[in-house]
Amino acid sequence: MQENIKRAYFATANTADGFVSFYEGCFLGEDILRMYMIKGGPGTGKSRFLGDVASAALRRGYAAEYYYCSSDPGSLDGVILSHPTKGRIALADTTMPHVLEPALPGVRDIIVNLGDFWDSETLAKHAKRIRILDTQKQRGFSRAYDYLHTAGTLLSVRDSLVEPCICAERLARTVAKIARAFPEGKEYREHIGFCDSIGMKGRVHFDTYEKLADSVIALSPFYGLEYAVMGQLYEHARKKGCEVWRAPDVLRIQKTAALYFPQSRLCVTCANPESVPGQDVHRIDLRRLCDADTLRSVRGQARLAQKMADSALDAACECFARAGEFHFELESLYTTAMDFGAKERFTATFCEAILQNP
Repeated sequence: MQENIKRAYFATANTADGFVSFYEGCFLGEDILRMYMIKGGPGTGKSRFLGDVASAALRRGYAAEYYYCSSDPGSLDGVILSHPTKGRIALADTTMPHVLEPALPGVRDIIVNLGDFWDSETLAKHAKRIRILDTQKQRGFSRAYDYLHTAGTLLSVRDSLVEPCICAERLARTVAKIARAFPEGKEYREHIGFCDSIGMKGRVHFDTYEKLADSVIALSPFYGLEYAVMGQLYEHARKKGCEVWRAPDVLRIQKTAALYFPQSRLCVTCANPESVPGQDVHRIDLRRLCDADTLRSVRGQARLAQKMADSALDAACECFARAGEFHFELESLYTTAMDFGAKERFTATFCEAILQNP
């Protein structure tokens, strides 16, 4: 069943603290034999290139991990290709805002410039419009980040109201019970893969961890209490020294939204996953972890903070959507200057070269 599940993640996030990238951790691990850094402007086919290389790799017996753009989830940011005998290869869009330059040029890191296939003279004809669109796009992103910062602040207010209501003993017992299901290991190893994004298509969730798991423990959201539980579970996982895939919360990355243990195929998540045939899903109601009387005195304020945070998130999504209109027009202008025939021929040659001798 796992072989048929597409492993889709995000390596970046639009957060309350601005744009955050985990590119180095995702694409420059010690197990990566080659890192192909894809360069080129919007509309030059970087996402299509990554998808074509991944498809060619799958036909040759590779497995693929897909990392999508947090602002435009329909577009690929990178792929990691794994082969049982040839090792692991990474390819990623390393243009703004997730810029990476070669640290080990020619040894591990190789630049692939899709800008080689555009006509600069054609682009020059659109220079004025390109500058205007880029400025408008950046302004839209800036306004969106202001709203995300506001949402993060409001959620922190909510948390500060609810935190004194938590019964520490009940919380500890619940965490200890869940953590007993975590596998033991010799050394803690963490892989980062965001499950969520906030961007041009609104709020998007990838359920990769939930689908990979045989068993799912779902923490029902309750005024942020789920993150208090996840924080303690994360510490238990570190102490047990096991391998884990971790999804930071998309808005406040210091918090954890999901943990997936590949060794035991167990997922603990703050999402509300759909049940899959043959899968064990255990949902935990967190309300009992709070003292009811204490919570009653602050619940109205906590509910208001949550509502205002949701409104700020909606406003951020509207700003990203507007910025997306400028972004897609930029892409269309660059597309007119591209020789896609030459680029596709290069893609075929590139695949033959790297997949035979990564």
